[in-house]
Amino acid sequence: MNSVESELLTVPEAATFLRLKAATIRAWILHRRIPHVKLGRRVYLRRSDLKALIAASIASARGFISPSNPQSGRTAIPELVKQRLIAISPAEEPGDLFEELENES
Repeated sequence: MNSVESELLTVPEAATFLRLKAATIRAWILHRRIPHVKLGRRVYLRRSDLKALIAASIASARGFISPSNPQSGRTAIPELVKQRLIAISPAEEPGDLFEELENES
């Protein structure tokens, strides 16, 4: 098997690779949500396109500190909350708002 044949996957092979049903892959092809190759009546998907789909679908976790961005962790979240509270209520100090929230609970 040459590299082109291993690069192109059939719909059932792509479904197995992504752990989805073949019908889902066919629906994505129909609605052009995923790139595909059509040779005659046969439809193939490139393995590299499927890997790119996986990479683009990764959602970051809250509080996860990315090695490339150490400021993305939990330490950055309270600062973001303070900034939003200041934007909502600029006349009050952020500390006062935190105290009010603590007293209400």
